Amino acid sequence: MQQKIMAASALAPGISHARAMAAIAAGVADPVLGPISADEVQLCPQHSGKLHEALIDELMDAHPNTRFRIHATPRVSGDHHHRIVDAANVSEHPEQIARTAELSRRMKAPAYTLHAGRRSEGTLEKAIDNVKRLQDLFQCPVGIEGLYPSNGPNDVWLMATWAEHEAVLRSGVPVAIDLSHLNIVARRERDERPDLVEELVSSPNVIELHLSDNQARLDSHQPMTPGKPVWWMKHLAAVNPAATVFYEGILVDPRRKARAA
Repeated sequence: MQQKIMAASALAPGISHARAMAAIAAGVADPVLGPISADEVQLCPQHSGKLHEALIDELMDAHPNTRFRIHATPRVSGDHHHRIVDAANVSEHPEQIARTAELSRRMKAPAYTLHAGRRSEGTLEKAIDNVKRLQDLFQCPVGIEGLYPSNGPNDVWLMATWAEHEAVLRSGVPVAIDLSHLNIVARRERDERPDLVEELVSSPNVIELHLSDNQARLDSHQPMTPGKPVWWMKHLAAVNPAATVFYEGILVDPRRKARAA
């Protein structure tokens, strides 16, 4: 692939956003994909503390060559109870999403993405419509990220099948494609759908691509394994050049060191 692979702060979970960014800036690399760039960094929910104006300014001052954006719902300061906000339920949490948008605008983020959400909280059509409504609030493209089949007898997540990924693609709404999620979809449906994957990653509607590895059962955010190429790697050559590619494999994990100690 021609694009640089950018860092998601999720590659250093369990610590503050500032510490995660310091680790990224110091230099990180996947054993297969190589160096991960800090030119653009996605601030994710897997961290301690809250995002607020002073922290945003601190990050931007300390890393002036990095462009930041927010993904999903990290904790943000403000007068609200933190909830897992996604495309299906976003209309039920106006204070939290408005605060997230305010901070996103402060960093002049080029885009924002959030997960599709739970079937118990809305239909796929509702989730798509909600995402369209967020564009004006965030003042940038807002995309919906596909999920994957849940373990157990019940289908928990929206946009968790090939058919639902295709439906979102046809809707024209901006989308984030997580290839590690598609690894789980392919295993559950026993079909890698190379035709659809190629169309998904190359679509002009795709604004983000997320990369990590897993065993096709859980979204475990593993680095790539040398000598064990994942089936979707061949599709990276077709990625929409206007999309931003983010790396989510865990490369810095203080929690692992703590457990070992």
